[in-house]
Amino acid sequence: MKTILLFIIIIMLLPLSGKTQPFTKKYIMAFAVCSQPASPPPDQTVYLAESDDGSNWTLVPDFIPYTGSVPEIIIRGSKLYVYTPTPTAVVKRYDFGSNTWDASPVSVSIHDSVGNNVGWVDPTSIIDSSGNIVLFFLNTTGISGDPAICTAYPCTKYFDMAVEVPGSDGTQFVKSSGHRASITLQDTLQRRACDPDLFFDGTQYVLYITKANGMVAYYSNQLLGNYTLFSGLPNGFITVQGVTGCGYFENTSSEYWMYVMEKVSGVFVIRRAVFNNFNSQVNSFNTVLSATSIGLPSTMNTESPSFCTNDFLTGIHYSVTRIQKDYLILFPNPVTDNIEIETLKNANIEIMNSQGQIVERFIAKNTKTTVALSKLQCGIYFIKARTDKGVTVKKFIKQ
Repeated sequence: MKTILLFIIIIMLLPLSGKTQPFTKKYIMAFAVCSQPASPPPDQTVYLAESDDGSNWTLVPDFIPYTGSVPEIIIRGSKLYVYTPTPTAVVKRYDFGSNTWDASPVSVSIHDSVGNNVGWVDPTSIIDSSGNIVLFFLNTTGISGDPAICTAYPCTKYFDMAVEVPGSDGTQFVKSSGHRASITLQDTLQRRACDPDLFFDGTQYVLYITKANGMVAYYSNQLLGNYTLFSGLPNGFITVQGVTGCGYFENTSSEYWMYVMEKVSGVFVIRRAVFNNFNSQVNSFNTVLSATSIGLPSTMNTESPSFCTNDFLTGIHYSVTRIQKDYLILFPNPVTDNIEIETLKNANIEIMNSQGQIVERFIAKNTKTTVALSKLQCGIYFIKARTDKGVTVKKFIKQ
């Protein structure tokens, strides 16, 4: 009887210690699939794909697609967030620790400083130096109909930023004052402005916005700053061969990756371009994901790509004990030369680059430790702290 009981206990415990995460490759993409180009939900469905090289994509195993459009994806700590602004503004979250998704999407709201509701679509996200999720979006307050176009020309479209309310777990945001960027559409030939995408390249923040039949590119040295068009591009256009795109900077190769949706043979597919600077337009794209490549009918459209790195792989969240929120404190972040690490217990510290390679290893006492980072290249890094209570990982940016 004791043997049988022990066997049952072991079987019950196996799923807790041997869970297999659904994300096994270096990069993750969220995108929408629909039968008619740019159609609204419920025709649009959100899918997730993954890749080890950014070019060859396969569907994330066991992920169940759901209704939504223009998805935005980001990972913070042990959670992945997928935002979709329509048919209603929601987020669907995956918890790596429990290997579970939200049972259903959770409502998301943005308010101004006095509590008024802010209308928004087309979110793009980034993590700020305090660990908060920041949403950039097209402001739709007071606009009826398609927010990307004008009912009368000229008209101005405003792209704003909102910071997560602490403790809301990515569901409540407060709009920052002012506008980060704006585009004035002069006539029907310019047609629309929408779909911002924001990323950090190690030295500056880069912002893409769809305008007319292409994308314009902006930059800012501060996340909360005003964004300026790159001067080396004709009228700011980084490309005129795709729209509703997303970007990423691969720091190991110093390459920019741009993903766009572009119509090929009558349907939209997702294409990628690789380039090294913003001195000229990008015109060389290759198809990396289509309906047929993921087993769907060739008449379906794949649209609105959103990209993130799989921080679950580099962040080392496997089978560890969850610890209190402020166990590991980093300051400043982003950092240029020296970073202060504060732990609540003595800890073995490892600093890893974005590829998971250890670049520094030492022991931190129960106090503040100053670490010189001047020898590290600019980019994204992770600090892993291990104690007898478990492991925690936080990300920082070396500028």
